Amino acid sequence: MTGEDPETLKACCTSFYESDIVRRVLGDSFHPGGERLTLRLGNVLELGPGTRVLDVACGSGGTSIGLAKGFGCSVTGIDLGSANLERAKLRAEKEGVSHLAEFLAMDAEALEMDDGTFDVVVSECALCTFTDQPRALAEAYRVLRPGGLIGITDVIVERELPSRARTVLFHVACISGAMPVRGYRDAIEDAGFVDLVHEDHSYAIGELVDKAERMVMGWRFAEQMYGVDLEAWTGMSQEEAKELLAGARKWVERGDLGYGLFIGTRPRKG
Repeated sequence: MTGEDPETLKACCTSFYESDIVRRVLGDSFHPGGERLTLRLGNVLELGPGTRVLDVACGSGGTSIGLAKGFGCSVTGIDLGSANLERAKLRAEKEGVSHLAEFLAMDAEALEMDDGTFDVVVSECALCTFTDQPRALAEAYRVLRPGGLIGITDVIVERELPSRARTVLFHVACISGAMPVRGYRDAIEDAGFVDLVHEDHSYAIGELVDKAERMVMGWRFAEQMYGVDLEAWTGMSQEEAKELLAGARKWVERGDLGYGLFIGTRPRKG
């Protein structure tokens, strides 16, 4: 990938996911699958009232609020983006779950929580953007109680990426840092988790490509509405973006680009 240092990449991710254009393309849920997949994640994790959940890289609070509303659990969402955190707090108040969902500024790779604080840690479409994935998983393991669960949904890439996909843009867009299924399983197991479960939800990537294609079709309109030079912002022309998305759709059809759900358990001993 590019030679940017970790702090620069974190800053790029933060500003990217706080931008109006990204919010327009992705909506209130920044991850593929949206609320439907969030609720599936909550069901697999068997959440309920009294469950203490940490939502890592919560963005504007879509997952945190969805889980609090859907299962009555207590959720702490953390993120580096101050604007996203403010949006999350306002959304929680509007949705009537501010008593269940709190939002804090914090780095996933340096959690400011005591050991064993949570029953469940979740992270949707975020692990692939972390600059130190092993450290983030180690921190998730640490703050879970023995027997606690980690639930991750993320982009899956099953083939070598072309050089043009190894840029900052593709890093923050959850592509260049994504792994194959085996890579996620290995990373989660290396952190100490056991009894791994994997579900394929690649339909969600197809939906995301649909959204991106609609934005590219309205390229000039988006530039006028948001006062931004999309070619400068993305590093590619409209035609190059169309070509890239056409390639992404072929990858989805071939099974090279997908989306998965992973569940792991912190052993009761150790």
